[in-house]
Amino acid sequence: MNIPSFQVRPGDLVEVVEAKKSHPYIEENLAKAEHRGLPAWMEITPGARTGRITHVPARDEIPLDVQEQLVVELYSK
Repeated sequence: MNIPSFQVRPGDLVEVVEAKKSHPYIEENLAKAEHRGLPAWMEITPGARTGRITHVPARDEIPLDVQEQLVVELYSK
């Protein structure tokens, strides 16, 4: 899949295409993920350059400071 807005479902496997597996950007982000850790709802296999969404995260599992009501108000205008 090459559509950035594609929505994955729990259990879907996401894999980096063969031509990009050794790209510096991919290497850098995998190193960051290993250093910082991953959310409980995501797992990766660094050697295979694959990832999987294990379940749909609950709101409290998403570490963003977002006020959802303000977003709703903005788009309801």
